[in-house]
This record gives sequence, structure tokens and C-alpha cells, in this order.
Amino acid sequence: MPTLTYRDPNVKLPRFGRTRVPSLVKPFTYKIKRAAQLEPSPPIVDVKEEEVLLGFVHGKKASALEERFARALDESRLQFIFQYPVYSAYSIPGEERQIDFMVFDGPVLIPVEPKGGFIHQSPSRRAEDARRTQVLNEALRRIGIRDIIELKSDEPRDMDSARQIVRDLFVRA
Repeated sequence: MPTLTYRDPNVKLPRFGRTRVPSLVKPFTYKIKRAAQLEPSPPIVDVKEEEVLLGFVHGKKASALEERFARALDESRLQFIFQYPVYSAYSIPGEERQIDFMVFDGPVLIPVEPKGGFIHQSPSRRAEDARRTQVLNEALRRIGIRDIIELKSDEPRDMDSARQIVRDLFVRA
């Protein structure tokens, strides 16, 4: 099939691979030669790994305090149950109370509860927490488990303090 081509005698098309750059076009060159100046690098700062909290422990919603404590327990290879249900004489079926952590220290079960300071600061909330702890401790004594260990408010603040708490509570020299 014949092709129709239009050729303008005034326009010169470069052939493939043989493109000629006109002599008027030249790359720009700097006239002043500058010595390369290197800025001193900033000092290396001891950077702690960024703490990424997901808000879950064993697939259940958890506060930052609970998640840090759970991670420290996992690092120490201690087994635990998160949100352990406790049935007391005052519990309605289906509305049992829960202890945040039931830690297995050999054959012994140790209940641990981290408390958030801001939530548990008011006098009415403290009184409610004291009643709750009393009811739970009575129920735990009936089944042969020691009283609840309550961590200080807002402990653990970071992973280092969580590891230290686990060391103090469970790891023996």
C-alpha cells in the first residue's frame, strides 16, 4: 500500500541516531570554581526505638498501660491471661468482673492490675475501686489465689519501666 508523505523542502528532519546539535546551543558551565564545602554531620544521638502501641492485647482492647505491661511479660516469657473473669457473690451472670492480668508464676496465679492515674484520681472513683478490689480479693481468696497487686497510677510509663516492674515482681535472682 503506498504511503502519502508530505515533505517540506525548508524543514530538515534529523535522521534517527544522527541528531546534530546546532553550534549555538552549548551546555552551561560555571565560570567560578568553588571548592566543595562539607558541613559537619550532626552528632549521633542515642535514639530510643519508637513505641508503637496498637491498643490490643491478645485480641482484646487494651489501654497503653496494659499493652506495655503485656509486652514486658511477653519479653520475660511469662504466661498470662488478659482480662481474667472473676465470678463473685455479687456478680450477675454474664456481667462478671475482670482482672487485667492473671500471671502464671510457675503453678501460682498472680493477679495484677495497672491503674491509670487520671481516671482513678477522684474520691468517688477511689471509693468505687476500693469496693471492687475488696469484692475481687474475697472471690480470689475463695479459690486460693492471692490478693491483687495494684501498680501505681500511670505505671508503666514506658517500656523500660514496664520491664523493671516485671523484673521486680516476677524475676528471681
